[in-house]
Amino acid sequence: ATETLAGLSDAECLELLAAITLEEKIARHFLSAPNTRPALLPLLLGHPDTPPDAIVALAGSAGPDLVPIFLDQLDLLRTPALIALKENPTYLLWQKEPPTEGYVLEVDLLDLLIQEMETETPPTVEELEAAFSDAEGAVAGDEQEKGGLVSKIARMKVAQRVKLALLGTREERSILIRDTSRVVFRAVLGSPKLSDAEAEGFASLKNVSQEVLRLVSMSRKFMKNYVVVRNLANNPRTPIDVSLPLLNRLLPNDLRAVSSSRDVPETLRKMAKKLIQSRSS
Repeated sequence: ATETLAGLSDAECLELLAAITLEEKIARHFLSAPNTRPALLPLLLGHPDTPPDAIVALAGSAGPDLVPIFLDQLDLLRTPALIALKENPTYLLWQKEPPTEGYVLEVDLLDLLIQEMETETPPTVEELEAAFSDAEGAVAGDEQEKGGLVSKIARMKVAQRVKLALLGTREERSILIRDTSRVVFRAVLGSPKLSDAEAEGFASLKNVSQEVLRLVSMSRKFMKNYVVVRNLANNPRTPIDVSLPLLNRLLPNDLRAVSSSRDVPETLRKMAKKLIQSRSS
């Protein structure tokens, strides 16, 4: 039987694995180290008949060809598999020497995801409605399309939202940045698809967690962008200990704008005025 499976093409194997019922010995064969095939792994991870212990074993030992697939399929993994992935030698090596393509979820983010999955409860009707009203302006398109996307995201489990934050569209990230889950909005900021224009927009949002703005300010990549700096300084939601040091980086016109803004804290306005005076003296 093993020789027969080894002789099948990927296409033939996919047809075999897509059956409603999957024999345990077949699943174990393709999840054992010598027989793994990247093309088959997503289907195996999502099949209800795949033995969980075999997934856990592979998550802990997978090499560079398979770890990216585990990261791309986070929403299909249960807590024990995520814990095993966290100890995977390839995954840990990539924390110090990341690959040139794709992304590597940080260890502390993976820890957060594991914690949230263990305590997760389905959203209430009130939470769904709140999610819709909070993000309805974030999505371009007609009202029905907006409502459908926000409603779909609100019903997702945290692992599904993390995957979407990392690999989804700009519209999806614009909703997920407002998520109350730390692991979700941190995944948005760590997405390899995140553009400079999106970071600029996030820096000016007034309906996100203050930690989002703090994380933006801690990113060397984002803070090389002057528009991000200016938007953070002008955003009343930005923590004062973040916005105050940014005043030194503002151009004269932007500094004057802060000094006369009624939206920002009074402390920030006063400091902006002091800087203007010191620069002119």
